[in-house]
Amino acid sequence: MRNLLIFFISITVLWASGRYLSPLPLPKTTFINIDTYKCDSYCLANMLQNEEYFSFLAHANKENIENYKDQYITLTKLFHVQPITTKHFSIRLVCKKHTTPIANKIMKSLLGYFLQTKQHFNIDLLTMDNNSSFANIPEDKDTITIVLATFDEKEEVSQIDSNSPLFIPTINKKYINTSKNFYFGGIDYTEQLEKLLHNNQEKLAIFYLERSPLSQLLTTLATEQSMQSTELYAVDNSYANLKNILKDNEELNSSAVLFNTPLITTSLTLSQMRLYDIVPAKKLSTQINFSPKLFKLTQPKDRSNLFIAAISSSIPKDIDALNALFEQDLFYEWLNYVTLCGIDAFLAEHGEKTRVCKENFLDNQLQLHTTIFVTQPFSFEEKQIPPENMAEF
Repeated sequence: MRNLLIFFISITVLWASGRYLSPLPLPKTTFINIDTYKCDSYCLANMLQNEEYFSFLAHANKENIENYKDQYITLTKLFHVQPITTKHFSIRLVCKKHTTPIANKIMKSLLGYFLQTKQHFNIDLLTMDNNSSFANIPEDKDTITIVLATFDEKEEVSQIDSNSPLFIPTINKKYINTSKNFYFGGIDYTEQLEKLLHNNQEKLAIFYLERSPLSQLLTTLATEQSMQSTELYAVDNSYANLKNILKDNEELNSSAVLFNTPLITTSLTLSQMRLYDIVPAKKLSTQINFSPKLFKLTQPKDRSNLFIAAISSSIPKDIDALNALFEQDLFYEWLNYVTLCGIDAFLAEHGEKTRVCKENFLDNQLQLHTTIFVTQPFSFEEKQIPPENMAEF
């Protein structure tokens, strides 16, 4: 059976939502090519001969349709498909097996983006073995390659020898050494920590993971930026470890506690703080803990006075709504958001006029806006920061 998806979007499938009201386009039929091979004119001829018309429409593009324009126009009218009128974009998403679930979520967001902007596209997923290196990615100059590398794998990215268009949405350019003309979209944790620690007057207590390169980077950056004395606490997911740190630790009650730990560890630490009657002056964290799962893993009292620095999205409601149909939330799924906006900005730099994001590349790094969110009992709310030197009358 051919690997072909016939995608129907109908206004009737949209349900009520508190965030948006039915912003989807009118019903239409789209044939999406999700095969892993490229189809040339000979390939199209075989499909026509075998009466594989859906496959023909899915694989048709400006490069291979030249000899079959009449058949193509006839089939588009028959199946009510919009003919190819814009550029055809080919995107290859490269990941390792351990990040395949994340890659699948990104694929859905890109699918929603291209369907909403009515652009013609191919998206291929190349999954590599966990023990392989991104340095061995095959080059393809006709394809935009998205590399889904973790922070631990940034050295592999720096070793990629390619002149093809390459976008790494997971890593910020300032945290990697490379002379290649690659594009980056990762979080600027330096900026997020600067905003969190701005005007902090309390002693800083940092909880971090010794075995995590990202946690260690965040801890180093925070220590360098802090104007107050700093105490470091290496934690893990064991109750015994947290008991040794928290029990009778009165200093934490007058400290600003920065969590450079992933969500599960942070949630466990917050609950144990309540158990040992630890009430910090304030609690701080970066993008790594900006997740709705925080409200399921902790009690309202645990997350009181918790401030999180995270990127704020500017996605139009119609794109957001279409992603919601794919069960993707661009407000929280920062990697989906960054990938979508990175591709949007990249295409704009190469002549595509359709834009949905406000973010642009500066020196090949996608510029993201950081906002401080205050954790309310059951939601995140943007903190209103008054401008400095505001005159009073």
